[in-house]
Amino acid sequence: DSLQPTDAWAEEHPISKLTVFGTVPTASLDVLGDDFHVIQHPTYAEACPAGCSKSDGMRRVLEAAGIPRGDSLAFGDSHNDLDMLQYAGVGVAMGIADETVRAAADMVTDRQENAGVAKALYRLIPGLSNAVKGGLSHADS
Repeated sequence: DSLQPTDAWAEEHPISKLTVFGTVPTASLDVLGDDFHVIQHPTYAEACPAGCSKSDGMRRVLEAAGIPRGDSLAFGDSHNDLDMLQYAGVGVAMGIADETVRAAADMVTDRQENAGVAKALYRLIPGLSNAVKGGLSHADS
């Protein structure tokens, strides 16, 4: 038997994310209608409720903290990071990101395993490398 959710079940258990392996045919996108936003990655697709995005979450946090958008940084490596990278004051693509993600970013840093985030922070925040003691202070700037 397949699961046949009722309207009551669906209200108690809203879908927050749906992952489909492979490419989603255009005709199948019609089923999701205007209720979902689909992000097609090279080997899979994600569907999230319309209006739910990393950039929207970032906007809400920045507003709540009183931080201007232009003073924000975002790091990403995948297609689901595109809107956030474009929204941020500075969007940084990680070294493993594909060309689409790199093109959406303001800069590209090294891979995660090579301290890419730290390297980008050292380049973007003057004086940071002098303020950091130990840990990642050896990263290239």
